Amino acid sequence: PIDYAVLDGGKALMALYLAAESEGLACGYIGPHRASPATDQVPWPQDWGFLGLVTMGYPDRSSERPSRSHQRGWREVDEVIHWWDEGKP
Repeated sequence: PIDYAVLDGGKALMALYLAAESEGLACGYIGPHRASPATDQVPWPQDWGFLGLVTMGYPDRSSERPSRSHQRGWREVDEVIHWWDEGKP
């Protein structure tokens, strides 16, 4: 019951992230629920779906400020892994 467009889009984003990292770039992802201020500026065709927005650039290595995820620390496995029960999404 998975939409292949979403699955393929996720794989394409992962390939983009890996290629960017190998070139020394950093990436960020903004989900569709938060991207509307930026996407409202782009003349998308009305029938297109939107999976997310990727930001990319050179990281500021001079900054000593840790990321929010670093400040949060490790989460418990059950918080980040969700098991798919047959018949229950």
